[in-house]
Amino acid sequence: MTGYDETKKMLNTLRKLNESISASKILREQEEPTQSSNLQNDILVINDVEVKLMSSESIDMKLMDDQKNSISNIIDGFRQQVSQIVEFEPGITISPNQIRMDGVLTDEDVSFVFIAGEEGGLYLNADMLKIEQDVMTILNKLSKFEPTFKSVMEPLITQRNNN
Repeated sequence: MTGYDETKKMLNTLRKLNESISASKILREQEEPTQSSNLQNDILVINDVEVKLMSSESIDMKLMDDQKNSISNIIDGFRQQVSQIVEFEPGITISPNQIRMDGVLTDEDVSFVFIAGEEGGLYLNADMLKIEQDVMTILNKLSKFEPTFKSVMEPLITQRNNN
């Protein structure tokens, strides 16, 4: 591996990190305390995927069984309808106003983010993605999965806001 290859790999890793954090946060060595943000967080694992819960209220730091089943079904549905070969990194993040599911389709080297709630939609990040038939097929599958993700996750946001 040359110095160029190592630098390129490091830059790709940084790009992926920047994509997975919210736009308002800045990557720092140590987290600076903020007065306006009193969000607590907790991590669960469902179907080998980390689910991070973020809320200022302790009642929202737990998932009910039906909510866990919804998340489990969406993960299974993704693997059945889109691709078995997926890394859910950093996984699913549930905050008061949105639920996001981040992942990477490793065969195509495409990072994706599904968001339900605020700023909802499907977001992709791919560096110089060559458009071929199999890539178009997977992008089409991702696009078709978005309404399923929203229809399952938006009621979960509503349930949590009504607690």
